[in-house]
Amino acid sequence: MTNALTIPAKISLLRIPMAVLFFALVWNGYLKWALAVFLLAAISDFIDGYIAKNHGMESRLGKILDPVADRIFIVSSFLAVFFGHLNHTMSHWVLIAVVGQDVLLGIIALITFLFKKQFTPRVSIPGKIATLCQEIFIPIILIINIVDYRFTLMPFEIAVIVTSLISGGHHLYLWIDIWRSKKSLKKL
Repeated sequence: MTNALTIPAKISLLRIPMAVLFFALVWNGYLKWALAVFLLAAISDFIDGYIAKNHGMESRLGKILDPVADRIFIVSSFLAVFFGHLNHTMSHWVLIAVVGQDVLLGIIALITFLFKKQFTPRVSIPGKIATLCQEIFIPIILIINIVDYRFTLMPFEIAVIVTSLISGGHHLYLWIDIWRSKKSLKKL
């Protein structure tokens, strides 16, 4: 596995400026463009993983950049939608669950890296399900604001909160397991 900035790592890296662009578009009311940027970012997440796995372009840098870029994009999207000037938005509990989980896990990851010299972002099924729910939720909010149609978001909010909490708990368990492990962990 290489340390090079591979094509998939470059695609992952692009999601960071896309997060800033998405935030600016939502904040300024360009919701159709924001929806297009969000969908492009979600597609890029699939594409970089596909290329890395199926074309032998996995890299240590990509294994760090991909989850970091994903979480930056998701957190900024939730912040943009919550604080943007939208007619219909999410409850504060959704924002707390998603952003709180990512901040907590980010701090734990940083501490683990500093003290254990390990950065082991693990892809997990609960994490993938939570991210999928989040990636469905944001476009739903954008669409109901674009067409100005009001309906209850509560079932979607519950799905996002529950899957985020389950994913956060699972990742917390994985980090605790790393700290309890006496053996050397596989480095990226």
